[in-house]
Amino acid sequence: MRVNILLVSVPLWFCVVDAAADDYAEAVDAVARQIDEQDASSRKKMDHGGETNGEELTTRREFEEFLQERYPGSYAFYLRLVESDKAEALVEFNTSHSIARTRRLIMERFLKR
Repeated sequence: MRVNILLVSVPLWFCVVDAAADDYAEAVDAVARQIDEQDASSRKKMDHGGETNGEELTTRREFEEFLQERYPGSYAFYLRLVESDKAEALVEFNTSHSIARTRRLIMERFLKR
C-alpha cells in the first residue's frame, strides 16, 4: 500500500513544481518588461560603451537618478560624500561625459574622507 501512495504522490509533486516554475517565469518576465520601460530614458543618455552621447544631465537630481538606477554601488558611496564632493562629481560627469571617470572620482573622494 505504501508503494502505491508514494508513486501516486510523486507525479502530483512534479505538477505543482511545474506550475510554480511557470508562475515564477511569468513574474520574472513581467518585472523585466517593467524595468526595460523604466530604463528607456536612462538608456538614451548612454551608449554601449558607458559614455554619454554628448547629452548633459544638467540637474543634480537627474544625475543622482541616473547613478542610482545604473550604478547603485557608486550611488551608495556618492550619498556619503560631502556636498562639495557631490558637486564636483556632477561637474566631472558633465564635462568629461565619462561615467568611468566619475565613478573613480566618487571612490577617490569617499576614500579620502
